[in-house]
Amino acid sequence: MASRVIRPVERMLINLSGLASGSTAVIYLARRIDVAAFKEVTAYVRLHTGTTISVTPTSSLFQINADGYTSEDPAALDASSNPAFQTNLVNTDIKATPVGGMLVIPVTAGFGSMLSLSLQYTSLGGATIKYIMSVDLICKEF
Repeated sequence: MASRVIRPVERMLINLSGLASGSTAVIYLARRIDVAAFKEVTAYVRLHTGTTISVTPTSSLFQINADGYTSEDPAALDASSNPAFQTNLVNTDIKATPVGGMLVIPVTAGFGSMLSLSLQYTSLGGATIKYIMSVDLICKEF
């Protein structure tokens, strides 16, 4: 069984500082990742040196969604431009991941032909939260 590495999120800075206490933000990291040729997918989520977390957030969820995008209904977005036709497969809280650490997250079976990745963050307020993150998908073929 051959495998392939897909890097949908190159090393990037995600600045979540300054959100009011209790506010929730969703950042879409990658959409419409073609995984149709694979039967297993595992995400390697890395927090690189330079990540700053001054106050532990209420939650900081790395999410993997089955993405059922279709060009037949391009208007199927809500008012905040969130992608439609998605089903959440994985919610992993990354707030306890050490800087320089990595999470290995298997994707639930039956993920379909496309995936999207997002980060959902709930603030305690007044915190400095700057993630320097990258994500690799390790994909095993049929």
